[in-house]
Amino acid sequence: PGSGREAPSGSEAAGYRVSVPGALLGRFPPGPTDVRGDTLIEGAFGLAVSNAGIFVLDAMGARIHRLDLEARHVASMGRRGEGPGELVSPISMQIGPDGDVWVSDPRSGRLSRFGADGRHKDERVMPYPVVNFVIPGTGRPVFPSLSGNSLLATLGPAGRAIELPVDRAVVPERVSGGPGDRLSFRVFDLLRSTPDTLLLFRNKHATDFQAWRIALAPGGDSIRDVIPLPLPRWLYTMTEQEVERFRSSVSETLTQGDFFVPFKSARVVDGILWLAPAASGRVIAVSIPAPPADSAEVVLPEGGEYEGMIDAAVVKDRLVALYSTEVRVYQLEAASADRFTPP
Repeated sequence: PGSGREAPSGSEAAGYRVSVPGALLGRFPPGPTDVRGDTLIEGAFGLAVSNAGIFVLDAMGARIHRLDLEARHVASMGRRGEGPGELVSPISMQIGPDGDVWVSDPRSGRLSRFGADGRHKDERVMPYPVVNFVIPGTGRPVFPSLSGNSLLATLGPAGRAIELPVDRAVVPERVSGGPGDRLSFRVFDLLRSTPDTLLLFRNKHATDFQAWRIALAPGGDSIRDVIPLPLPRWLYTMTEQEVERFRSSVSETLTQGDFFVPFKSARVVDGILWLAPAASGRVIAVSIPAPPADSAEVVLPEGGEYEGMIDAAVVKDRLVALYSTEVRVYQLEAASADRFTPP
């Protein structure tokens, strides 16, 4: 796979577009006196979006809120506790192909599943903390393995974790790494139409992020192929510049070590990789796979209100911005190609 910096063919800036938020379509909570205490966001940690709506993981409140695409509250699921349907310290969630909501709760060692209506369905006990996972078209969660030399694991029919074997002729050493390195991995559904194909994204450092397409064997019990996906070179240039700006603004003690995570969030929506750079309010989309390889769309929010943005995603013509205690949904205006120039 190399360093992930292979030069794409054609112009470095080919295909990019820029959009800016227009009207504020909705926000949740709408106001401090407009909702009940159990529908407040105490401390958001994650976001999932689909054409069906918005799901907010409230890690501090130990629950999930379901909103429509105007940020109106539809339902809540989960509550604090250690019993069935209860959460201790949820850290990530995914929406399955059937609309079910899966939640990872590493402190309790469980993956819990809820219906879209908020009803608790079942849960699985994990052999190690699951920080990130995906529900491909098979309906079985897949997650980075923290055991031995495996790269990925999945849930078997009986609900037990199955480590996918690593064939070095298929999975290069750089991709698999060690268990500690895999904490920087994020795995995503690439396309709902290809349920056995995943995207693996390394989000380790400004100089070490890359994407691979992972093809699973039918049934999802082994890795069939690993293909590196080139990301635009200006992404690396941009993150390196952000690191230098950060280092110049803080003390030398705080800038030592391999500390800088380049993106606050990464996600795939309808086959597009969306990245939220850690040091800015931009939201960048890269086509996967990309003809041309460097094509991208950039949503460029304006104003200081975006400084506290934890996560962001684009669905249809809307920007969903997540803050610690609030969700805002903006209408996207038409693209304006003069608003952003890749470095």
